[in-house]
Formats: sequence, C-alpha cells, structure tokens
Amino acid sequence: MDIKDELLFWTSIMRDHANFQVNALAPKEQTFIENSTYFMDFFAKINLEIKDSDSLKMIYPKLLHGLQCFIGYKRVILKNLLTCNIAINLTPSNISHQINEANLFMMVLSAPDHKNNQIPTMLYVEQLKLWITDCAGHGAIMAAFLEPAEEMYIQQALNYKMIFEKLTIKASELQMMLMQTGLEDGILLQLSQEAKQQISDFTCFCELIMKLREECKVMAIGTFTPLVPNHFIREQRHWISKIEEYK
Repeated sequence: MDIKDELLFWTSIMRDHANFQVNALAPKEQTFIENSTYFMDFFAKINLEIKDSDSLKMIYPKLLHGLQCFIGYKRVILKNLLTCNIAINLTPSNISHQINEANLFMMVLSAPDHKNNQIPTMLYVEQLKLWITDCAGHGAIMAAFLEPAEEMYIQQALNYKMIFEKLTIKASELQMMLMQTGLEDGILLQLSQEAKQQISDFTCFCELIMKLREECKVMAIGTFTPLVPNHFIREQRHWISKIEEYK
C-alpha cells in the first residue's frame, strides 16, 4: 500500500476512535468530551491535509506528535476505566484495542521508508495476532451493542468472536514453535489463509449489519450507528491487504 493511502487510512481510524469516545462519554465528563473532540478534529483536519499534499515531510512531525498525545490520552481513559473513575459506554478492552491500533500506526510513522521491504516473520506473526484479536473484539462489540431480541445476529457475531479467539491461540502457539525452530514453512502461510478467509467472511457479515442499521432494520443501542460497522469493515479490509502483502 502506498504510504499516502496508509496515512489516510490510519488518520481516519484515529478520527473514528475519538468520535466513538465522544459519543460514549456521559455528559458530566465535560473535560474528556472536550479532549476527545479535539483529537477528532485534529485527525479529521490532518486527513484532509494529507489528501491535498504532494509532500508529506512537513506533515510528519505534527502527525507524530498528535498521535503520541492521543496514545497517552487513551491510556488515561483506560486507567480511569480500570479504577471506575470515568463514565463512558466503552469497555476497557475497547480502549485497549484502540491503543493497540494507535501503536500499529506509530510503527508506520516510525518506518515510512520501509513500506516495500519484506516484514520479518516474527513481526508479521505478532501483527497477525493483533489483527485477529481486533476482529474478535469487533464481534464482541457488535454482540454487546445489538438489541437482545436480535438473537440471530448476536449469535453470529459471537460465533465469529469465538473463531478469532481460537485463531489467536493457534497463532500464539505457532509463534512459539517458529521461535524455537527458526522454520518459516507452509504452516504460517496456511494460518494466514485461514485468517484471511475468516476476516473476509466476517467483513461480509459486518456489511450486512451496516446496511440493516442504515435502513433501521436491526435494533441496537443508539450509539451503534452505521459508522461502527463501517469502521470495522475498513480495518478488516486493511488487515486482509496486509496478509496478502506477506509472502
């Protein structure tokens, strides 16, 4: 993927994270609402700057600093969640996944000139685990946000969550075996294909849920707007593209 497209993708994801925070925060959390709104506007504006720029060098320092601050801010939210000191309709794992994704973005910013190089096997497996775990989190969020009467869709979301959790275990075991043997054989490629297929299938499910929410044909909590499954879809398509890049 071209570095410009990569930055456009990640800045849109960070913008969404801040948007989700704003929508989930209780009205009394005015300071947090203001901070999340700031980051939402920051990443929206810098996304537009990247679209219109022919040279990204001038944007990098501002983007890097903004991302570092956003990661620190997410950690503050997580700490407050774990100590029951913030009223926000997001779980600790939701914020933890947001931090993981921001750290993946930081890796892109830290090595923009290495985009065409072959990623080391161990780093690829570590990232593959994060992508799979992220998909499991998407399934959990979808199941939690849907109306309990939507049992069929909830069970489908939970089934995907279970599949991705099992794939995460397999990836962790394989990572240890590769570290112990130094092999880079077809088992890893097979795992990649399994992950790609399951992510692709889950993305189709997310597209269905997004369409149903757009048409108000599936019940859910009010903050489960079409942007939520749309966000999942964009991330999962990105994970698929990264899997396809690894040879």
